Amino acid sequence: MSGILSALSSLNEGPRRYVAMGVGALLIVLAGYFMISKPDGLDDSPVRDVIRAGNKKNVNKLMEFTKDSDINKATEALAQLARVQGVKARALMEQMLKDSRVDMRIAAAHQLEAIGDGKNCAPLIEALKDSDASVRMAVCRSLGSLHSGAGALAMLPMIEKEQPDVQMVALTSVNRAMGVNFNYDLNGPPGRRRQIMENMRKFATVLAGNSDQKPVDISKTN
Repeated sequence: MSGILSALSSLNEGPRRYVAMGVGALLIVLAGYFMISKPDGLDDSPVRDVIRAGNKKNVNKLMEFTKDSDINKATEALAQLARVQGVKARALMEQMLKDSRVDMRIAAAHQLEAIGDGKNCAPLIEALKDSDASVRMAVCRSLGSLHSGAGALAMLPMIEKEQPDVQMVALTSVNRAMGVNFNYDLNGPPGRRRQIMENMRKFATVLAGNSDQKPVDISKTN
């Protein structure tokens, strides 16, 4: 840049003005190119076209796509509705947690996580009862990411009373929700598991705001 400025300063006023105008025009062209070519995070699809055509003005079209028989299009539309509407899309996501399509229920759990608000997790907690294990795991991950104390309480029973893959996800999600790893070992002695589980329950209860108990000393579980 300093070299360009030095070169410009050596020119007479007239030529310098024309060169400056040329450089300015080039910068404008380059800026326009990068703005147009900048990735917007959307794959090539009908859903992308709707988003680029007008965002919030095309919500109804995206809603139609959520009913499409092409599950990829339907789940993408759900994700873009969360992206465009934010918290306004919560009601739809809660409704989709009860959709007949497993993939849509999983997508709804993920989008509720993306929308946020760990204080409003009742629909996700209810979805922990879903008949499909993959949905229950998706819900656990979302509750963990939202750092929900109520979610941690609801997931605790799943650590002992679920199929192995769901147990592991539930345990990881409980730790993440509470922000503490109690070093609970699924293969540990029953007495030790009960002790740690009780401490986890007390800690999660405090986080959920349902008790006057003070947080337990987690060092005793390590």
